[in-house]
Amino acid sequence: MERTIEREAVVELIAADQRKRNGDSPGDRLLCLDNKAVAGFDFSGLVLSDMSAQGSSFQDCMFEACDLFGADLRHMTFKNCVFSKALLGKSVLNDCVLEHCDFSEADFQRAEIMNAQLISCKFRGVNLSGAILSDSMIHGTDFSGAQVDGAVIEDNEEVGVIWSSIGYRGRT
Repeated sequence: MERTIEREAVVELIAADQRKRNGDSPGDRLLCLDNKAVAGFDFSGLVLSDMSAQGSSFQDCMFEACDLFGADLRHMTFKNCVFSKALLGKSVLNDCVLEHCDFSEADFQRAEIMNAQLISCKFRGVNLSGAILSDSMIHGTDFSGAQVDGAVIEDNEEVGVIWSSIGYRGRT
């Protein structure tokens, strides 16, 4: 069951995670926001690479230039969020709902997005090299200028998807 989390609680969780990263606090270095509802929070520029937020929802949040490398983001919902220039390499976004989100120029190298719903999102200029994007519903989403070298993009239901000017140096 999803529980709404207050802004102050998010700030304290991030501060505790940063103390762990700096060796000022014992722990397993994992920021856990599992099963939380977060709205209107600005995570821009933060290092959240060890974050787990399974089963959570984020609405109207900013993740610009945020480091989410290797983050476990399964079973999440993101609505009206901005991830432009974010680092999402090796992250796992399986069984997610991404609705009206902007991922422009984000790095998804070797990320895994399976059984997801991508609805009216912007993935303009993203790096999907080596990523897996499969078995997903993709509607009204723009992948203009995406880099897809070595990506596995298959078995998706696509309606109104834009794949113009993509970069691919594939194998022959």
